[in-house]
Amino acid sequence: MSIKESVFVKRADSGLYHTAMSLSLENLQRFVRGYIETVSIGEYNGQNVIMICNEDGKFRDDCPDSFLVFAGSRPVDVIRGDVIFCGCQGEELTGLYGPLKEFRTWLNDQGLKI
Repeated sequence: MSIKESVFVKRADSGLYHTAMSLSLENLQRFVRGYIETVSIGEYNGQNVIMICNEDGKFRDDCPDSFLVFAGSRPVDVIRGDVIFCGCQGEELTGLYGPLKEFRTWLNDQGLKI
């Protein structure tokens, strides 16, 4: 039995939402449909936030655009496919807690326009 953790997810075809899921490697790979890439986003409510996405998403035709990454007002990158936002303590992935609206605002402040 895997323990489910609190996470925020963004599917390419829908908005950001909150859910619970197992953070096992197999489950993460199944969700993003391939090998995972982890990207450190920053600190939210005292938690280090990691974005988990498909390592090859930018090169796959079956991974539609999910959202843009901005530097100031200029778009600098695009994230493709489904994405998971979770916490991280050292090498261990952990749950991420907080209100959805507040987390969305924090992401926007980090340059992730979701």
